[in-house]
Amino acid sequence: MAPAKNTVIDAKQAIFDKIFRENQELRDQNHELNLILENFEQLAREREEQLNHFESLEDRLLNTNDLGSLATVVQKILATDFNIPIATITLIDDVRKDSDTNLSNVMEVVVETQKKHSDPVLSLISVENYERLFPTQKPLVTQQPDPILINLFATTSEIASAAFIPLLRRSRSIGILNLASPDPEKFIPGTATNTVEKMGRILATVIENNLLEVRIQQLLESNQE
Repeated sequence: MAPAKNTVIDAKQAIFDKIFRENQELRDQNHELNLILENFEQLAREREEQLNHFESLEDRLLNTNDLGSLATVVQKILATDFNIPIATITLIDDVRKDSDTNLSNVMEVVVETQKKHSDPVLSLISVENYERLFPTQKPLVTQQPDPILINLFATTSEIASAAFIPLLRRSRSIGILNLASPDPEKFIPGTATNTVEKMGRILATVIENNLLEVRIQQLLESNQE
């Protein structure tokens, strides 16, 4: 004959098991919440670090006084602080009479700047090609750039993803900031941010100021002849 069950002990065991399961569930939930919190904290630190890098880039861009130093700053900081190994600047070869930045007058500046770098950092693009590639003047992020855009990098390095940011000044573009990486996940279509567009506007302002200084210098030299 089987021994009679102790209902009191069984009830206590059932309560104990229930409390144990609930405590285990709470521990699991707490662990998940801690992981989420850690991820948020990590994202916040990364965001703060990125903001600091961006502010540093902005300050150094505003302190440049010629196209050569500007291109050097862009390449160096984007490579070291933003892990973007390939970066170039393209100016629009705009010879329209209504343009206040006639790049045909500063072609020699671009050529001289190229001589200072092993890899060209400045290039020109025609108005027609620019308008075809950027009809809405929005950043273009792609893993399959148009061949004309690929040529703007003037490099033999592998390009698996790229971003092209129009440099807008008073709603008019004066060029393009070209970024590329061998990492296909570095630039993902649809992920252009306000920060990138802001950097494009700052760069446009600096370039336009540099070009204006060049034109003033050219006028002064021509008046002295």
